[in-house]
Amino acid sequence: MKKLLCSILVLCLCMGMAACGGGDGQGSGTPAQSGAAAGGSSAVQSKELEAWTMGCIDPGAWNAAYGPVYDQLEALADALNYKIIYATRASASTDDTLAAVQNLIVSGADALVLGNDVLGCYMQVADICEEAKVYWTMYWAGVSEEDREALNNYKYYVSATYEDEEYAGYWLGKAAGEAGCKNLCLIGAPDGLDFTIRRNKGLDRACEEYGMTILAQERDITLTGSAAGGMDIVNRFLETYPQCDGIIIQGRTHSCLAGVVNGLSDAGKTEDIPIFAIDCNINQTEYFANKQEAGVIGGHHLGGMYNTILLTNIINGTPLTDEKPYLLNHYVELTTTEQCEQWAHHVWDNNAYTGEEILQYIKAYNPQATYEDLVALTESYSLEDIIARHG
Repeated sequence: MKKLLCSILVLCLCMGMAACGGGDGQGSGTPAQSGAAAGGSSAVQSKELEAWTMGCIDPGAWNAAYGPVYDQLEALADALNYKIIYATRASASTDDTLAAVQNLIVSGADALVLGNDVLGCYMQVADICEEAKVYWTMYWAGVSEEDREALNNYKYYVSATYEDEEYAGYWLGKAAGEAGCKNLCLIGAPDGLDFTIRRNKGLDRACEEYGMTILAQERDITLTGSAAGGMDIVNRFLETYPQCDGIIIQGRTHSCLAGVVNGLSDAGKTEDIPIFAIDCNINQTEYFANKQEAGVIGGHHLGGMYNTILLTNIINGTPLTDEKPYLLNHYVELTTTEQCEQWAHHVWDNNAYTGEEILQYIKAYNPQATYEDLVALTESYSLEDIIARHG
């Protein structure tokens, strides 16, 4: 599998550092001679676009959740004429997250593409970026309607993407119900988060429809965040609830799944207790082939790319919309070994989109590009679409 290919710029996280301005970011790119968004044939001409610097929080070692997000952003950098700088965090705390944001701005970022790292502090991020005059976006956002209304009052807040988490939760439960499960044990993200609440709601609806009971839950991130923790959790589930006939992993799959799989294997329960998970994982092809995983809903890796399209248009002086979009970032459902193999080839070994494909959504390159084109792009995302475009 490919890793993040960029050179990570490790920035000193000194608390109290003042955030310096990154400029308004409004450019005046010269439109290129290109075809329509539906399929222009022009060669990539990134020289026509304004150069800019994107700032991101360093996701750490490549994993199947964050890796494809940044692989896709890196793959578009030459065509859209930006470079990426990264800031590390000493921890996931609010203070360290905000320090990383400040350091990206100090280091010259013109715009920030942030993920769910900032879910607990995005209003503070809004204040920091507003003062510094630096555009910013969020993916995997899950922002409440009240907070979205508040964010819309900030000039330099551009957009966010979200997932239909209630559907994802329901899909897991439906898959378990159709597999004949009745007694489930659940591993998930901490309660109280917006996306957790919505995933719970969907799963509860499926449990009611299929007559399933959730016997136990584990949401402690110190356990769900590692394979060793996953094994500890599943061993406790098996000892305490021998009637368990299905496991739902509602988050942190890339961290804990290996331990859950090994725990079931050691107990001789692989064939008796299927696993259904949100989020892709690096070993899923092997797990599906060995019947160690029965279904995964994930692949929601393009929120950063959608936000980057909006940012690139703004920086080139050709915004696609005057609104602050809140775009749905679709999931992909994988239920067979063949689908997992196709996913690994088309998304992990390559990318869902090429630079030339995405240039068609940049008005300075393609004057016919519209916001409606971008919305259509988000709605077309699927494994089948990727295969159809790239063969």
